[in-house]
Amino acid sequence: MRPDLAVRTGDGRTPTAVADAKHKVEKGDGVLNADLYQALAHATVPGLREAHLVYAAGRRPARLHEVRGTTARPNGRGVRLYQHSLDLSREPAHPLSALREIAGRPAGADLLSRS
Repeated sequence: MRPDLAVRTGDGRTPTAVADAKHKVEKGDGVLNADLYQALAHATVPGLREAHLVYAAGRRPARLHEVRGTTARPNGRGVRLYQHSLDLSREPAHPLSALREIAGRPAGADLLSRS
């Protein structure tokens, strides 16, 4: 199992960030458990503190899920799964801008409301 996007260290071996693109619309309640489990696996196997899910559409532009029982973060917080929804019905510049914002966000930054 591999994420759709993995940013790696200079030697190409160690992932520093992972994201999975979902070519579907986020569910009405915004929670797709199978997708969250997959993102959790993408984060925990290489020992990352977070992973990102990017949906083609959804009700909320962003959501944070902190996974209890995981302690990947030095402060004792669990692994964080960030869920992003793009609006692909808009001009291409808009979703591209949203992707740049996701990619440019520092790891561990508290930007989103929790679910």
